[in-house]
Amino acid sequence: GYKYIIEFYVCLGETSTVGSNNIGLKFIDSSQSFFAGTTNIPLQPDVNYNVAPIIDKNQWVQISFEFIPTVANLQSFIIGNFFTDANTTLQTISTDTETIASYFLIDDVSIYIEPPLFDIIDEICQDETFTLPTTSLNGHTGVWSPQFNNQETTTYVFLPNDPNLPSIEKTIVVVPKVYPTFAEMGPFCKNIMNFSLPNISIEGIQGYWDKTFDPSISNSYIFTPTSGECIGPVTVDIEIYDDFDFDIKYYCENGQFYVEVFNIEIPQENVSNFKWSINNNLTNIDDKRINISNFSNLLTNSNTFGITITDKTGCFTTKSIQLDESTFCSIPK
Repeated sequence: GYKYIIEFYVCLGETSTVGSNNIGLKFIDSSQSFFAGTTNIPLQPDVNYNVAPIIDKNQWVQISFEFIPTVANLQSFIIGNFFTDANTTLQTISTDTETIASYFLIDDVSIYIEPPLFDIIDEICQDETFTLPTTSLNGHTGVWSPQFNNQETTTYVFLPNDPNLPSIEKTIVVVPKVYPTFAEMGPFCKNIMNFSLPNISIEGIQGYWDKTFDPSISNSYIFTPTSGECIGPVTVDIEIYDDFDFDIKYYCENGQFYVEVFNIEIPQENVSNFKWSINNNLTNIDDKRINISNFSNLLTNSNTFGITITDKTGCFTTKSIQLDESTFCSIPK
């Protein structure tokens, strides 16, 4: 019931004058014995080479067969010609002698059960899912050891359930997965509008993002490649700094007119600088308040006082206040 592989090598003898085919093999039990001499063997061979005559005297020629026995306990075998000359193809090599002779040297006879056969891929990408088949192409069942590993190259051994069958090995190469990289993205100040997610990585890998960039909130974005093998998706976290607010007040103090910011929503130590402007003209004042009385070139009826506060992350908030007066703490007569 098992399929056997039969292999051996032949070489035409040096003194042969003809080459021939019909080199066969017959399995017999231990009680049978035959020696046919120069006549054909009076048995039907189990396998037989019956194609072109073998005429090579200098090189070994491999002959191979497949055979499934239907009879048990055949412990011996015969190799030879099981056919008459009339049913054997001959090819003349030399006419130097009157004797027509053909004999072969036979070596390296191998008879073994066909091992389990599989059509398994040689390599996979890292993290790729794959199932090692537990039934071979020629119907043998068994288990693989060790368990499948999709992280590194591994050699697996198939152990057939039938102890008469040989085990086999299979090495599966795991190709490391490439992950796209990008230039640093963020952190950004809230609601910055001059940025968009790139569709090509530093390595030139094209792909798409799972969502559109949102400048109002910190978020995670997944980049999925659209081309290439063994390239994995990558997650990029983009931080958005929280914005902050404040109020502006103005008042008189000791005859001086001040504009000041208060209720700043970040700690004082996180403030990088204050930049005041008067009527869109930047001043050199870097303080939370400005003394307007020190400026004599104000407009007569209406003036605008602006303040930009920058925190240590580089983010800033700008506000302004417009005052429709010009006396600024002076008491009219």
